[in-house]
Order: sequence, then structure tokens, then C-alpha cells
Amino acid sequence: MATRRLFLVFLAVKLLHLLIFYLSPGQFDISSNVLLQKYAPEKDLLVNGISTSIKPIDTLLRNFVRSFLDDVVDKFVTWDAVYFADLFANGLTYEHQFVFCPLWWRLVRMIPVNSNVIFYHRLIYATGLSNICHFAAAVMLYHYTFILFNQARLFPPQKMAELTAFFFILSPGAAFLTAPYSESIAALFSFTCLGLREKSLEFVVGAKSKSDTKKVLYVLSGLAAALAFGFRANCLLLGFIYIYDLVRFSTSAPWLPLVTGSILGLAFFMSNVYNYVEICLPGTRGEWCSKTIPSLFAYAQSHYWNNGLFKYWTPNNIPNFLFGAPSIGLSALSIKYFTHIYPVNRILPVSLVGGVFLLALLLFWHVQIVTRIHTFLPLVYWLVAGLWVHNDFPIAKKVIFGYFIVWNVVQPALFAAFLPPA
Repeated sequence: MATRRLFLVFLAVKLLHLLIFYLSPGQFDISSNVLLQKYAPEKDLLVNGISTSIKPIDTLLRNFVRSFLDDVVDKFVTWDAVYFADLFANGLTYEHQFVFCPLWWRLVRMIPVNSNVIFYHRLIYATGLSNICHFAAAVMLYHYTFILFNQARLFPPQKMAELTAFFFILSPGAAFLTAPYSESIAALFSFTCLGLREKSLEFVVGAKSKSDTKKVLYVLSGLAAALAFGFRANCLLLGFIYIYDLVRFSTSAPWLPLVTGSILGLAFFMSNVYNYVEICLPGTRGEWCSKTIPSLFAYAQSHYWNNGLFKYWTPNNIPNFLFGAPSIGLSALSIKYFTHIYPVNRILPVSLVGGVFLLALLLFWHVQIVTRIHTFLPLVYWLVAGLWVHNDFPIAKKVIFGYFIVWNVVQPALFAAFLPPA
């Protein structure tokens, strides 16, 4: 029953997003227009390829498909989705493209498509996959939350699980979880990582430490973390969970978090090796290739997107700090909530990751992206669910709920019109 209710909410939210995209004004991004004009013949093939034995139905269907492609699908191709859409169709062309969620666009390219409409088919399939993963992540978060809070007597596990999944569906990430971005699938594997770890924990310490099956679950959590990192680079921060466990298991089973965390570390190492082999070994590239520790990701973030220590702290970025302020505030409050107000020891490692994430965001990254990239952690959704359960901050609860609802209306409209935040 809970899954059915969640699906109905999910369906309503997605239909709302599609309606907002349809009603929003056209884009102002030249990159989007250039790319879409390039594949305009594909759109004509899709529309004209519709054929039934009844001409009025043909006309009706063609008009519907044309309108859907023009007024909805084309509006997905903005911000980073411009890069994704190009990668879906053409693969790697330029150096900076190597750092764009390498598993995401490669997964989409594995889907077989008609060779005459590669761009639009893959764009539509990627959008569908992103939405499927959003719902799957909500279901995974539901089960993970139930397992976790079943051990915490301060919160009713069933209610916490359902409310957490509900608020994740209403995430401030909004359009970024509907458009063909990798946030949804990264969240799915991140929650899978956390859920597998939580499921295995009671079996890898103490009297039950000989349960090989549960140890396998723990190791598989590292594989899920590595896959999450392949879909979104910020998921590398999940490695701090295994550092936490390494300290915790130091007298019982330290090899387990060491081996499991090494899976994520190996994924990070191999991604850097791959970039070096592909770009540096031919011998035509200097700059980052000549560094003592060559990293295309670090170079691209600094050179192409101006990321770095306090680089974003400029007067013209004050509006972007304001855009990110609600999610930043909720993330910080969630850490305090589960460490001081209603302490839950099992949440400590996730709070550690959340703290490192906020620190890196504020010091090094473009802060406005917090509304979408915080979705790999469940802290904010646990916070809102906890407020709902205990009802001890009624005004804050109403304000936060209002923010979630309003942002699910405003943010898709901004996205469709190529307006910040990105």
C-alpha cells in the first residue's frame, strides 16, 4: 500500500513538471538552439513516421508528437543536459566532456535505437530512465529508512520511511530529477549503498560476525558506492562512511571497511588513469598532464568552471548563494537534528558525509547546485519526516513543506526557460 501511495504522488509530481515545461516560455540558450537545430530532421522523421489507416487520427497524433517534442522534450536540453544530450548521440569529442558523469551517458548509449533518430530516441529514453530511477530511489530510501529507524526508538519506523520517501519525491531537486540528468540514478545507488551497509551492520560485529552472507552485503555496499560515483562525482564522499567504519571496527574486523572502501577508491583511481591514458599518452597535451598528480577532473573544475577555494565568493554570486540557502540550511539543520536534538547513532556516518559535503560546497563549488546534488544523501528528507512525526517545530514544518511545494512549481519553470539556478 505504501508503494502504491508513493507512486500516485510520484505520478502527480511528474505530470505537474511536464505541464510546467509545456507552459513555460522558450529557452534563451544559444547552445541548446544550435544542438536542436542540428537534429531538427530527426524530429521531422519522428513526426512524419506516424501512420495509421485513418487520416484524421494521423493528423491528431502528429500534432501531439510535434507539440510534445517542441514544448517539452526540447526544453530538457538546457544547462548541463546540453552536454548530456550531445554525449548520448556522439560520445566524447572534447576534453572537458570526460568529467561529465561517465557511467550515465555510456549507459544511455547502450540502449539500442533507430539509427535515423539517435538523438531524440536517446534523449527520450534517458528522460524515462531518470524518472524510473527517481521512483526506484524513493522506494529504496523507504526500505533503508525503515531498517535504520527500526533500531531507533525515538521515531516510528513505518511512518518515518513513508514520509521520507514522500518528501524525496517532492525533492527541491525538482526538474533535475525529471530531466535526463544523472542525479536520480546516483541517488538510487547511493541509497542502495547505505541500505546494504545498514542491513549488514548488525551481522559484521559482535557475536554474529561470522555471517558470510552479511559480510558480502557490506562489500556490495562498496560496489554500489563506486557505481554512484560513476554517475555523480560528489558520491565519492560516501567513502567517509568506510573511514568511519574503519575506526569503529578497529578492534574487530578492520579489514572489512578497508576492502569495501577500496572498491570506491579503485573506481576513483581508474577514472583518473583512464583520462590520463586517453588524453595525455598521445603526447599532445600539456598543462594538467604535466602535474605531479595529474587529474583532469580537478583541472576541468578549475579551468572550465572556475571551481576552487573561495573562487565563488564574489558579489555577483550573492543571488546564487540565496538560491542555495534553503537547501544548505536544511542540510546543516538535519545534521544538528540527528546529533543533538534527537540523537540517532546510526545516522552519525551519514551526518559525517553531510558535513564534509557542506564544507566542500561552501568553500569550493558553485553553491546553487546544492538543490540537486544534495539528493544523494537522505538527511534533509529524514529531517522533514522527523519534524512531521514529532510536530515540535510546527512553524518550521509548515515553512519547509511550503518550500518543497513552491520549488516544485518554480524550479521547473526556471529550468525550462534557461534561468538560474542551474
